[in-house]
Amino acid sequence: LERCGINPKGKHAVIVGAWQRLSKEEPALTKEEFCEALSLSPRTFRHWRAHAPAAEHGFFGVPKVIE
Repeated sequence: LERCGINPKGKHAVIVGAWQRLSKEEPALTKEEFCEALSLSPRTFRHWRAHAPAAEHGFFGVPKVIE
């Protein structure tokens, strides 16, 4: 993610989104295991989840087009 050119909040949204998808597909996976696999502090991840972009926004904080 460091080299993909996404702003930090976008990276956080990608990681939080990955957790949301994985937790549905693999319910046995814990947040602690997910964080450990990414070498991410559980406290940092908790902060990112609490401050995730609103549901009506895309991964990068850009409003989605709603038709």
